Amino acid sequence: MTRPDWNTYGMGWFQQDYKGHKLDFHTGSLFGLVAIAGVMHDKNMAVYVFANLDHAELRHAILYKAIDLYAFNDDSRDWNTEVFKLYEGFKKESLEQSKKKIAERVKNTKTSLPVSAYAGTYVNEMLGTAKVVIKENGPMINFNDFITYDMEHWHYDTFMTNKDKRFREKLEVRFQLDTSGKVNDLYLMGEIFTKTD
Repeated sequence: MTRPDWNTYGMGWFQQDYKGHKLDFHTGSLFGLVAIAGVMHDKNMAVYVFANLDHAELRHAILYKAIDLYAFNDDSRDWNTEVFKLYEGFKKESLEQSKKKIAERVKNTKTSLPVSAYAGTYVNEMLGTAKVVIKENGPMINFNDFITYDMEHWHYDTFMTNKDKRFREKLEVRFQLDTSGKVNDLYLMGEIFTKTD
């Protein structure tokens, strides 16, 4: 979108160049709230945008429009249209990936073990702890005592979480067995969580 020559992250800020000047910025997202803050120190300006709607990505358009107007006296770019097209593309790509995932699902399979065998605590050094418990309505997974998902069997030893209200996505949870046929770990978000109990 902004086609920077460099990008980095430091001191709690995303950092990149914009029109030859360093821009520090960061987003924030909570249930029902989003924000973006941008600081251009050598132009002595900061922009803060707050919204009361999840994933209101217009915040990016407002940030760059404000920078253009106040730091560069430039009103030539239609940020609203650019940001809309960008995020519509992301939505389309996500929908296509969902359709592909559904098409690849192997129907009429079952788990290698009784569902109760998948319960336990799984640890990843970077992402923390995932606890799998079996409730009356099926398995659930909890991350770091913070967020909990219901899970449904997808195929073989793979489960899919319910769609999370905050991140609006389903997560694939794939359990792996060791050579003795016991659950050894689970694979999630590109990381392996090792079973500890």
